[in-house]
Amino acid sequence: MAFRTLGVLTLILRSGFDRTEILSALDAVVDIYLPDFTYADGRMADRYSSGAETYPEVTEAALLEMHRQVGVARPARDGLMYRGLIIRHLVMLNGVSGTTQVVQWITARLPKDTYVSLMSQYRPMYRASSSRRARKPVACCGQLPPA
Repeated sequence: MAFRTLGVLTLILRSGFDRTEILSALDAVVDIYLPDFTYADGRMADRYSSGAETYPEVTEAALLEMHRQVGVARPARDGLMYRGLIIRHLVMLNGVSGTTQVVQWITARLPKDTYVSLMSQYRPMYRASSSRRARKPVACCGQLPPA
C-alpha cells in the first residue's frame, strides 16, 4: 500500500514472512516496513498457518534485514512517519502466538525504541472452532469472552 503526501510517494510494505533475498532487492525502495511477527514457535506456526514451520526463523531474519534498511521509525515534525520499521504482533489465546517470546526477541535483537503494535483483534475463522486453543477471540484485559 502506498500513500501520496505533499507530492512525495512513501512506499509501505506490510509483510514479514519474507526471504532476505527478496528484501535485499527492495533496499532503497521501501520507506516503511510494517511486518507481522505472529508466531515465536515454529510448531504453532505450522499448526495454525499450515506449512509455516520455519516462520520464526524466516521472520526474524527478515526483521533484521528490514531494520538494516530503514532503521527505527521516527515521527517527523508533522507527527507522521516517513521511514522506519514498525512491527505488528497479533496476540492469541493460550500462548499460541508466543507473545512473551516475540517481545523478548525484539528487545534482545533490535533497538529499544523499535515500534511494536500489539494487536488483540484475533477472531477465530475457518477451522479454528475445531481447536480448543484457538477457538475463542482475545478479549480486553486478558479476559475470555462469554462462551
